[in-house]
Amino acid sequence: MSSSDCRDDTFDLHLVRSYMPLLLLLIRSIFLVVAAHVVAPFIDKSSVFAILCIIVYFDALCFWRDALNRAAGFLLPTAMTVYVNFREQQAWPADSACQRTLQLIPYWTADVSWEALSSVVFVSLCMQVPLRLRILTISISWAGMALAHVMLGCLQPFILPELLGRLLLYYVSSAFFFLSSMLLPGIDRNMHSFTVVHVNMHVLFVELYVLAVSVTISAAAYLCIYYQYSARTTPLPSAQQVVQQVPVTGEERSNLHVRPCPSPPSDDLLAELREAKAAPRV
Repeated sequence: MSSSDCRDDTFDLHLVRSYMPLLLLLIRSIFLVVAAHVVAPFIDKSSVFAILCIIVYFDALCFWRDALNRAAGFLLPTAMTVYVNFREQQAWPADSACQRTLQLIPYWTADVSWEALSSVVFVSLCMQVPLRLRILTISISWAGMALAHVMLGCLQPFILPELLGRLLLYYVSSAFFFLSSMLLPGIDRNMHSFTVVHVNMHVLFVELYVLAVSVTISAAAYLCIYYQYSARTTPLPSAQQVVQQVPVTGEERSNLHVRPCPSPPSDDLLAELREAKAAPRV
């Protein structure tokens, strides 16, 4: 385990206060989304972008000491999703719906590749299977897929319930992935924390069919982690419950009933006293 881990040593999974940073992060994210949906239609795109940058900056400044907030990216994923969704609402043409094959093929290819690569990295980290790819190279690939996903223009704007559901799924999945490092012995927690944002960012953008596959893979990986952790922490039977039976060989078993029983020490002492009493006195 890395000695340069920046996580709090007092973090305990059994304490309710340990999950308060996640709850506060979700509340701030929901508040930002609702406020953007109320205010954004009355201002232009440049103003929305500037306001979101200011909010993300001061939010990161206030919650910089919390390791979970750092790993999940603070409100930056929320701001990116809000801005992309706001831009698509203004530019989405109702008549085209992105039906051209030459545009749909790279769009779905980017979605599937993004989800597949994220799942491979996610499973390899959770199962502690070493990858020969550098995480920085993978992160650059993810960024390229995100740009392709947005720039192709096939992303239909999310309605408010779907947007809130994706944000809830992102932050909960990020928290699970962040906390799973405590159940994995010998893992590099700094590298694990660095990959939280990159592994889960596709949840906010990919299509629902691709998202369903990603959620299924993640759930299976978390169940496997929990099973391995439960197997390691199962208490062994106590010494009183374990009766160690010493095997008896055939020769010892045959001599059990012919072995002479020694006389008790009290009988030997009594015989010596009688002999001493019966001896002639000098």
